[in-house]
Amino acid sequence: MSALRHTGLGARLLALVLCASVAAAYAQPAADSDAPEDGIRAERSHIQQQRAAIAQQRAREEKACYQRFAVEDCLRDARKRARQAEAPLRQRELELNDLERKRKAAERLREIEKKQSDAAKPPPAGQGTVRKKPDPAAQQQQRARDAEHRAQDARAHQQSQAAQQERRARADTEQVPRERARYAEKQRDAQEHRARLEKKRAENAAAGHKSAAPLPPAP
Repeated sequence: MSALRHTGLGARLLALVLCASVAAAYAQPAADSDAPEDGIRAERSHIQQQRAAIAQQRAREEKACYQRFAVEDCLRDARKRARQAEAPLRQRELELNDLERKRKAAERLREIEKKQSDAAKPPPAGQGTVRKKPDPAAQQQQRARDAEHRAQDARAHQQSQAAQQERRARADTEQVPRERARYAEKQRDAQEHRARLEKKRAENAAAGHKSAAPLPPAP
């Protein structure tokens, strides 16, 4: 029964991976510097929904693991499947970050080219070589937009780096308890084995058989 349940859980996780892959493939045609901001935002929302579904599935699997004998092996497998399911989502998220940076860079380039084009146009008839003075308010707005673009790029880069560091730290944190639990489980198995041997020896002695040599002390 547990094997069937385990297989069913794995199948559902595989379905989640496939859904994430299909979503990424569906979004690929929009992967250029002119991709609309609304499309990127919608895909980020979809990724978060997929990640939440994977987290819920992992929680259900971990809860089921505590009903099994080899708890740590079961937990390790459940977490591994969750990481595998999240991998395409993380990859697509990094691609979206890069795509958004390119889109904003393209917007800035178009603004610069438009300014250069406007500056190169001849003045209207009757104005001779008189050139219009720059509008201080417009210049201030442009500087503010440029600063906001740079801040957004910096935030996106910091978020990507922070996410990678968090994943590495979480993996390191989970490794130590797993090793300790694995060692404790081996110790329990050894103690249970010794107990069975001792019981068998006592039964043989009680039945009049020659008792076996005492077991060596536990390590």
